Amino acid sequence: IVTIDSLNSIPEITKSDNSAQANITVLSTKYKILFPTSLNINKPLKLILLNPLMANDSVTVVNLEIDTTSAMQNPIHKNTSMKGLTTEFDISSLPSGRRYWWRAKANATTEWVTGTFFTGSNSAFLYGENDSYAFAMNTGKNISISNEMKLDVDTISVRAISAGFTAGATAVIEINGVNVLPNSFSRGFNFVVLDPVSLKLKTTKSYDTYGNTALMDSVASFLNSLSANDIVISVIADAVSTGGVLKLSVQNAFASIGAAKQSVYSYRGSWAVIGKKGLPSGSALESYYPESSTKALAETTYIVNSTNGYFVTPYFGPSPSWSSLHTNAVIPAGASLKTKIIGRKNDASEDTVAVTTDTTFSLSGFGSLYPFIKLRFELTANSLYQSPEILGFSIAGTSAPEFAASAQQNFLNKQIVQEGENINVAFTFFNVGLGASDSVKLFLQTNDSGNDRTLQTYFLSGLAPNDSATVHYLYHSKGFRGNHAFKFIIDADNRNAELYKSNNIITIPYQVLPDTIRPGLTVTVDGLHVLNGDFVREKPEIRVLFSDNIQTALTQQDTSNFKLLLNYEPVYFSGINAPVLVPSSTPGKGEVQWNPLLPKGENTIAVFAKDVSGNYSDTIQFTVNVSSDLEIKKLFNYPNPFSNSTHFTFIIAGAGNPDEAVIKIFTVAGRLIKEIKLYPPQVKVGFNKILWDGSDEDGDKIGNGIYFYKILVKQGEKQISEVQRLVKAG
Repeated sequence: IVTIDSLNSIPEITKSDNSAQANITVLSTKYKILFPTSLNINKPLKLILLNPLMANDSVTVVNLEIDTTSAMQNPIHKNTSMKGLTTEFDISSLPSGRRYWWRAKANATTEWVTGTFFTGSNSAFLYGENDSYAFAMNTGKNISISNEMKLDVDTISVRAISAGFTAGATAVIEINGVNVLPNSFSRGFNFVVLDPVSLKLKTTKSYDTYGNTALMDSVASFLNSLSANDIVISVIADAVSTGGVLKLSVQNAFASIGAAKQSVYSYRGSWAVIGKKGLPSGSALESYYPESSTKALAETTYIVNSTNGYFVTPYFGPSPSWSSLHTNAVIPAGASLKTKIIGRKNDASEDTVAVTTDTTFSLSGFGSLYPFIKLRFELTANSLYQSPEILGFSIAGTSAPEFAASAQQNFLNKQIVQEGENINVAFTFFNVGLGASDSVKLFLQTNDSGNDRTLQTYFLSGLAPNDSATVHYLYHSKGFRGNHAFKFIIDADNRNAELYKSNNIITIPYQVLPDTIRPGLTVTVDGLHVLNGDFVREKPEIRVLFSDNIQTALTQQDTSNFKLLLNYEPVYFSGINAPVLVPSSTPGKGEVQWNPLLPKGENTIAVFAKDVSGNYSDTIQFTVNVSSDLEIKKLFNYPNPFSNSTHFTFIIAGAGNPDEAVIKIFTVAGRLIKEIKLYPPQVKVGFNKILWDGSDEDGDKIGNGIYFYKILVKQGEKQISEVQRLVKAG
């Protein structure tokens, strides 16, 4: 879409002709799986490929390989002729209850198209997941994936290192490799207490009893105050007393966490304990060495059970009519499983349509509104940490239609006509899906007036599987000279749910003669299409691209076909900084390359050309500004406020491109949260537009609120800057 004066800053008689658009259709060159998809779990009798819309005419045979592993080490080989819009292979003999991988290619290609499917035992049309491969497509939290989905378990490693005076006088307690002691050189007793269920850190304590033996009672009081089953890790750094013998109250307190070496501890010994409040004496993990260079090490691993978690499936569909959801789950007493059904409409909007704790749930009526659904399973363990286990699930529905057409199966009685002649248009499309369609709306369009215009709208009743429909139109070419294309749009109102929409648009080109068509010109400055008033470099690169429908080759002697004016004075193809005509290898095309030295201030440039038939192009005229001073102009971001992302836009004026530009985003408190560095050609003289996705330096989305951004532009020794405000909302 091209819009002139998008800011509505120039008074005009009418604004209705300030916008034009052209649509681009990208046609597939690869096979696509129609059935079975990776999430179908019913019994497939055949594998159906959707043929490329741009298939090579020489393609006659399609090769298929199927194996039980993705490595394809011992595949089954099949081949068949490609006919029409789909290619089918019989796979009814494949055993049920297995996942298979497939790959297909045409005899004229070397690139495989790959996929996978699961063979169920039910003949009804089903989506779902029944194996670890499908389970791995889900996303979630605290979930273990194998042959079932259940709450995950985590391992926590604990490592205690004690070094007496001679061994280094240090203390370390590591949880998953991270020392949690505030100070590893804290002389005396050092303790860490973990919650026995979550294994989260409850507290850390240090007592320097070497210098204050009265603290021995505090050590005993601390250990005696712990709750039953608290996990206690103790390490000594340097020494705990001058005499070396622990007070009886301390010995008894250590015995309450399962320790046994307290009675033999000696001066400057190394002693590490991993115990639990309430353990019998001698049951704790202990490592003890009398005074020596050897450190004491005690280490173990604990298992932590997740108490809740969830996972979300991919979208299943399409289906015009859902019927039921069945979950194959084992739910221990006291545990729970909740399922949220999330629906997606044809317009891509989403809704949570139902929440259930039942393993069998009716989906009747959802398909008409939500042809695609996904599931969010929420798992909660019981008091014994027993998790619900999901062994699989199935979603029953009906098969969807799939519309397809190709240019090879549609025709014009003439593709090149003289102006005034008629073209008979016939367009045929098919339902190649496994299900019947609803009513179908069809557009026949052409771009003969610059924009797409609808020639005819058709309303057809539903199509059964493998059925087709043909529409006709008589096109009048008078007044529409040039190269155009018919566009056929199937299911124009997006009423029918389909697996693919990319094959719903077909274009067929046509040409209307004679040649009274003006040649086309495109002018760029430093690779950009400038607007009036834009700033450019002192010596920009101006390119004038010429094209004409008459396929006559240009030569370097055809400079008289081009007229260039700078500030209303003619520019000649000779002398310093003169333009150069570069012929193209493509007949009817050429290019003028020009690197003028522009004076400071406003400059007016005008270009027009004529083709070999004498048809003149439109005159392209625009003004550009040249500044010797480095400046930032019209700095703002759009949209502002923004919800997901925004663009920083600004104009840089100067004789040459800057060396560097930096955009810095700050909170209102002045904290820098993001820095975007730009170098040529990312930043240049003229208009600049920089996308920011709203993430800070850590990749996290910023919160709603007011922020400031500052742009700094450097050129040589000179630096300029400007500050603006932006708002994040939504």
